[in-house]
Amino acid sequence: MCTFFRVPIVLGIAVLINGCASGVAFQNPHVQLPGPDTATVYLMRPKELIGRIVTFPVKLMGEPLLDVAPGTYATFSLRPGSYDITVGDDRSGGRPGMEVSRVSQTFPMSVSAGQTYYVELRSAAPTGGVFSWRVRSMNAEEGRALLNALERGPDPRPGPAK
Repeated sequence: MCTFFRVPIVLGIAVLINGCASGVAFQNPHVQLPGPDTATVYLMRPKELIGRIVTFPVKLMGEPLLDVAPGTYATFSLRPGSYDITVGDDRSGGRPGMEVSRVSQTFPMSVSAGQTYYVELRSAAPTGGVFSWRVRSMNAEEGRALLNALERGPDPRPGPAK
């Protein structure tokens, strides 16, 4: 292979490797490095029919945290204390006659050092042109089951216990 083609190929591979190696860097001032003095929080969003093309903007204490796409999850660490997680944004849009409003939901939570918390994010069926979010805390068994399902891939909503 001539040198003319090698340089772009090597540069392309270097860019791909660098992109794969980088993780999510949270810019929110409340997010901490993991450690024994912090709590671990999993934000999980299963795939679902309603809202499947909408990402959820998530804020922590009013500061942007991340956008959560269907079938994904994020994990971060917090110092012990009380926090507000806000999902969605209050805005309207669409074509005339097809306007949709999006209403945010704030979920208060308190965390303790050394504990793990699982939070499920879902979209609610639009009612009267208003699109909203459902946020709920999950127990450890439910949370781990959903987390495992999201890591596996399709059909991320665990079925009933047998």
